[in-house]
Amino acid sequence: MTTNGLPKHWQRKELQDISSITMGTSPPSNTYNSEQKGLPFFQGKAEFTALHPVPQKWCTVPERIAEANDILLSVRAPVGAVNIADRTCCIGRGLAAIRFENYKYLFYFLKSVANSLDEHATGTTFRAITAGVVKNTSVPLPPVEEQERIVAKIEELFSELDAGVESLKKAQAQLKTYRQSVLKHAFEGRLTNDNIKDGELPAGWKFIGFSEVATVKSNLVDPGQFPDSPHVAPDNIERETGRILDYNTIAEDKVTSPKHHFFKGQIIYSKIRPYLNKLIIAPFDGLCSADMYPIETILDTRFMFYSMLSQTFVEQSSTAGSRSVLPKINQRELSRIFMNVPPTLDEQQRVVAEIESRLSVCDKMEEAIEAGLKQAEALRQSILKKAFEGKLVPQIDSAEAASPKGT
Repeated sequence: MTTNGLPKHWQRKELQDISSITMGTSPPSNTYNSEQKGLPFFQGKAEFTALHPVPQKWCTVPERIAEANDILLSVRAPVGAVNIADRTCCIGRGLAAIRFENYKYLFYFLKSVANSLDEHATGTTFRAITAGVVKNTSVPLPPVEEQERIVAKIEELFSELDAGVESLKKAQAQLKTYRQSVLKHAFEGRLTNDNIKDGELPAGWKFIGFSEVATVKSNLVDPGQFPDSPHVAPDNIERETGRILDYNTIAEDKVTSPKHHFFKGQIIYSKIRPYLNKLIIAPFDGLCSADMYPIETILDTRFMFYSMLSQTFVEQSSTAGSRSVLPKINQRELSRIFMNVPPTLDEQQRVVAEIESRLSVCDKMEEAIEAGLKQAEALRQSILKKAFEGKLVPQIDSAEAASPKGT
């Protein structure tokens, strides 16, 4: 190893010295189209997949062009993501195109330093890195043969990782299906009653309308009246489980539009797409978007909550929402949704207990899967780190080492 931590026959070069770099720019908006006229137009990470970007727009008068096998680097938030162009294309100001003969080697290297590139980003509205940051990025370069062996080893190891990740994601999807199966059986009365025939409900259960058991509590206020109240937005809610992912305060969020004031224990339900049917049981008093309904119910709150998470409820509300001029469900449409309800609070609570005993097992399995996915990503980054420190493949004899490509 040399003093810079690389094998003796490796070199460090700035990106500008080994590649051709083109910083994107945005052509006039009247040259964009979705009819596939002109070149595919990529503006940033939004069009990226795992490897090649997928066009959503085309441009008839491109100003900056990337060629097939150019590396596309996202230079505006989120900074550092990379894809490989699979065709000639036009690039907007959110991208840089980098041309290097052994493009896969450089592609994997840039993936390994994505976080480092992001640390150089500046700006408040749109964080971005400058052309100087891109050009001055330091690249470790082994000889060409070793570059190719490194790429081959990375792809071998990543292929094994990808197979494991695919299995974990398949299990995740199966758990989502299982969740809905539990809720379906719960609200058919099958979890608390034996021998229920298809199409029938247990004795005493009723098929009743939302408005008979719940009330929308419209309470719009000026957020300035509650400067320290927690603020819940639909983005903060996990759709399948109704969990809060994150929340912040109005003061931090700089929100000034009217909000609904809700109270601990109320159900907060999102009425507008793309967040329709996201809901939580409020764990505190706070404020939520005007596009969310605070709801009170005469039923057991958790029974009502799980009923609203069920596929039966979601399908009814989604159908009603799709009929609106605006893609949302209004109070009148919500009131017409029907659900199966046991006759007593005690039975409602027994249904909830049966649901939660099953979903708690599901939660533990999901936690294990999430941990596995995080471990896979950490291992992926470890592989890249070793690769570009010269520790992933056996070193060639330094006396036989050819000059690194690009020198």
